[in-house]
Amino acid sequence: MPLFITGILSRTSAFRSRMLSLLKPPLVYVQLSARQIRLRDPRSGHTLAEPSLVALTRDAKPRIIAVGAQARLAAAQDASIRLYRPLEHPRTQIADFVLAEQLLKQLLRQALKRRWWSPSPMLVMHALDHPEGGLSQIEERALRELGQAAGASATHVVQGIELSDEQLLAGAWRSAGQAA
Repeated sequence: MPLFITGILSRTSAFRSRMLSLLKPPLVYVQLSARQIRLRDPRSGHTLAEPSLVALTRDAKPRIIAVGAQARLAAAQDASIRLYRPLEHPRTQIADFVLAEQLLKQLLRQALKRRWWSPSPMLVMHALDHPEGGLSQIEERALRELGQAAGASATHVVQGIELSDEQLLAGAWRSAGQAA
């Protein structure tokens, strides 16, 4: 095969693989606890850790003012703003589904910094504050639906030890028997 055709084919395959990687949904590892939510992109290593806080107005129809650390700052500046922890409840993982959905949605927006178009992320949700014996089927389903409501293309719930970036990229959470 002539040298110039080989060069064209190699550039074409590199371009094709680059374009396919742009279409591949971003993978985000979400670690939930009552006090903090951490989002990590195992491909880039970028991590966003924020307190599990949502700031709401005290109006008849409350509006979300801010989430995470910005919510704490907003509440400190204005006494008419209330802080909520949607992931803090003595018996379950999620105290307020709607607020938890908005919290996750806005933090995903911050973490992914989407361009004009990008595919919906695939989430691996890891509940850190799980009760003795693990999560119930209802809690697993609530976490999956939380991810879907926040805009994920797929959501997988993992229990157990924290996963490394290598394990996430290899898909070890799928075959370890931990995913729901």
